[in-house]
Amino acid sequence: MGLRFEFGAFLKSIREEHLISQDLLAENSGLLRHQIIAIEKGKSNYTIDNLFKYMHGLKVSSINLEALNEIFEFELTGSSMTLEKIREKIAEDLQFHPAWEEELNNSEPGHYGIIDSEVELNSGDVFVNIPQRSFTFKNAQFHFTLNLMSTSDGIKHSSFKVADGRGTFLFVEGDDIEIEDLIIEVDLDLMA
Repeated sequence: MGLRFEFGAFLKSIREEHLISQDLLAENSGLLRHQIIAIEKGKSNYTIDNLFKYMHGLKVSSINLEALNEIFEFELTGSSMTLEKIREKIAEDLQFHPAWEEELNNSEPGHYGIIDSEVELNSGDVFVNIPQRSFTFKNAQFHFTLNLMSTSDGIKHSSFKVADGRGTFLFVEGDDIEIEDLIIEVDLDLMA
């Protein structure tokens, strides 16, 4: 149906809950009755000014949008995943993404093997743009141990760096996401 339709129906339910007719709302708000009908049926691309007038006409100071949270998130994502769940899933998937090892393999000076690596990322440091299916992250802690010599008992180098980055994702079957592209911004110059 669409977000405007759902939000319009929500506003209408508030008006009816307060036992206010469309005519009385028009009188209290300064909106015309046909504007109120269009808003409630989701046929109007209303402005914030008109929304404020509508609310003023209801004589309410605020509305609780929690009831619409799932509807809006579904409309934006096509999934029942909440924004917080999307952030958590991206943070989890980023920790095990092969791009981290690619970054190490391309580091200077060259090395002869990755012994161990680990990424820690808080979902609060992931920022998601649902309509564009993109994300950014900051403050990922990248811990790694490398073998810097060609022998098995070579020089081991352990370090940790803070990384930022960005990427894109897809919604996949059954409330899941898949990271499509990932760009990691981290200084891995081991000589620094």
